[in-house]
Amino acid sequence: MSYANQLGTIHLNNTDGRADTDGGDPSVGALTPFAIKPGWTPQAAALDTTFAGGAPLSASARLAYSSYSLTVQEEIPISITGTSHNNAQRLLALLRTQLRRASRRGPLIWRVRPVGALYDAYAEVYGGTVEDDSGDGGTSTAHTGGYELLDATIKLVRSTFWGSKELETAIAAATSAGNRASGAPNSATAFGALSLGELLDEGQPLNLTVAKPASQAAALLYLATIESRSGQTITSAKTTTSTTGVAFTAGSAIDVSALRTKPGLFLYGFARLTGITNPTKIKLQLTFQSPAGATLWAGAWVPIGTNTTAQLVDLLGTGLEAARLPGSGATQAVPVINIKSTDGTSVTATLDTLDVLLAYTVGSIDGGAGLSAGQSYQLYSAQNYAGGGWLPLPAPVASVVDSTTGANIRRCVARGEMPVALSGASLWLAWRESDGAHTATDTTTISAQSVPLYHTLRGAN
Repeated sequence: MSYANQLGTIHLNNTDGRADTDGGDPSVGALTPFAIKPGWTPQAAALDTTFAGGAPLSASARLAYSSYSLTVQEEIPISITGTSHNNAQRLLALLRTQLRRASRRGPLIWRVRPVGALYDAYAEVYGGTVEDDSGDGGTSTAHTGGYELLDATIKLVRSTFWGSKELETAIAAATSAGNRASGAPNSATAFGALSLGELLDEGQPLNLTVAKPASQAAALLYLATIESRSGQTITSAKTTTSTTGVAFTAGSAIDVSALRTKPGLFLYGFARLTGITNPTKIKLQLTFQSPAGATLWAGAWVPIGTNTTAQLVDLLGTGLEAARLPGSGATQAVPVINIKSTDGTSVTATLDTLDVLLAYTVGSIDGGAGLSAGQSYQLYSAQNYAGGGWLPLPAPVASVVDSTTGANIRRCVARGEMPVALSGASLWLAWRESDGAHTATDTTTISAQSVPLYHTLRGAN
């Protein structure tokens, strides 16, 4: 078990399994003078829960959401064996100084591998101190009485989860993702058989690379972690002057029963328009109806881009609470897209295709001018810049990079929720130009890596 940063490494236990070394060198695992006392084990992050409702309006509250505490506090009892009292105090001061520097010079990396374990676990330490301990219930004054053997307690604040040195491939680099709103077999790419990490059922960070598509610059890239998708070809044309809206031909009913059984899912829609006139006067609205025609949800009216040939339009989404109620019968939802003119000007468009996602996350990367030849989008949701294992970033970071060297060219704007690695889920991609232009046959190459996270120490996986 050791701490490390740019100032060096301190070993808290002998790496050869022997007792601590009198006055030894703490930077050498086999010679360290420190030893963790029996009885300590890492603490798991506390679960923070938020409830909604309750008295006096209802009999009980209902879970709104849950998350983990931002940090974990640890108390680690240790012994320090010096060659003299002064030597022991110097060694103790060295450890205390390292912990205090973490709050000023960046985090320390805490690496732990229990005896007999196969893998290291890594956490970031954000600061701490070392408190003197008499070591015998308070009957002696070891720290002031000239003792060579001292006891102390390390009190520190560390990252919520433990990370791993290696990443797990979620999608291989050769995978091609289609840009068609329906029908393309690779529009959603299933994650591989992920096995590393204890948060695969909750969602682990995902680091992602998307190469420049074959034809488009992909100024705006959409990304989603999905349970399933319904890609539908509609081919419905409308010309209207209505300022209240008229409906395109309805889509096919979608099975939404998973909304009842899998927490975190919601419906989200993307439409592809062709043959557009007066696009700056057009707004679209996504609604969901029951098979009998009752409205289950009506979304906001959204403007489209300026392209007149073909556009991909983000229609937003809903948790569709109507489908979650017992006895509602709303296990199927029919998507209906409405079109209207903002001021009565005649507008025309054909609803070519419709993609409806049962999604866990939906987000976008705004790349400004998009990608040039030899460039890629790089999305980082985790980092290892402190020199240890991979751990989550406070917020994902997206950049345009040189595909060959990985050099950063410019930072992008990441909006919404970035995709996560989730057991049994898939990654959905689509992209368009800054004016909304969309090429249905465009393709790209993607790779994705899951960042394994652990509540305490790592097991055989």
